[in-house]
Amino acid sequence: MLDSDDPLETVTENYRQGLLNLDEVLATTPIFLENYLLNEVFTDMFPLGDKDSFAHYLMLVSRYGVVRLMLDASCANGQTLPTPRDMSSAVQFFCRQYQHDSSFSGHVIEALSEVGLARLETLYRFFRTQ
Repeated sequence: MLDSDDPLETVTENYRQGLLNLDEVLATTPIFLENYLLNEVFTDMFPLGDKDSFAHYLMLVSRYGVVRLMLDASCANGQTLPTPRDMSSAVQFFCRQYQHDSSFSGHVIEALSEVGLARLETLYRFFRTQ
């Protein structure tokens, strides 16, 4: 972890370190996040129900983004990297605590909209890794 007087710089550097470490952890389980996304697609996107397909896509993006952020944070300490079991526990925690809260995805989508990321042409910024 970085020690700095600037909290934003510290958070940014810790996030970058978490991204690097997460890549290392995901190398041992290369389809971990893909399996999560696939499960989400089949659980919530088919059939589409009363929402349009883009609304479902935004929900998927918001959940994936938060899961990825949680996993990045768990990898940021740099001392001991999480095991695949630890990562699975983090995803299960997310699913139990937040995914079943109907307002949570709405709040994340609202935040994405406020910063201009809730458009198809700008969603790639949400997933940028560097």
